[in-house]
Amino acid sequence: MATSSLTSGGYSRLLPYPCPPPALALFWQSAVTPHRRPRTQAMATMTMNARQILLSMNYPAVPSAVGIARKSAEHVLGARGFATPLVEDVGLVVCELVTNAVRAADGTTVGLTVAADASGAVTVEVRDPSSAAPRPRSPELDDVGGRGLVIVAALAERYGVRREAHGKTVFAVLRT
Repeated sequence: MATSSLTSGGYSRLLPYPCPPPALALFWQSAVTPHRRPRTQAMATMTMNARQILLSMNYPAVPSAVGIARKSAEHVLGARGFATPLVEDVGLVVCELVTNAVRAADGTTVGLTVAADASGAVTVEVRDPSSAAPRPRSPELDDVGGRGLVIVAALAERYGVRREAHGKTVFAVLRT
């Protein structure tokens, strides 16, 4: 069963307002600390990078979490009026990235965040405790797996991996 995330990244669906992502917190800190960066530059950067967290959940690292995560992401985007092709693409990217995370998490939990920015781009972030970065493979025609990152690369404008203190976050940015 999916639970609301109160720890990973500090996001919560229980708060009456969206919490800023960690990057915005750094920009805000520099905006109010004069010796780091002029306030106007920090505020401009913060505005350019502002995004709205649409979904932030933790799931147990079990195979059944993949479908639940996909349906959750598709439901949230569909309810917000995003175009059906983008909703379906995000669902597929969530499915592939959460599958990889479940395999890497070794029975703990995986986190999913779906966010949108003012330009309409949707960012999918999947967190797991493993430090091993996923790598694209070249599967044979009869191989059962190995196509996940190839699919993500085909659907996303860009994707990548951020190393975290306790694991990694794999992200993908999609646009209509």
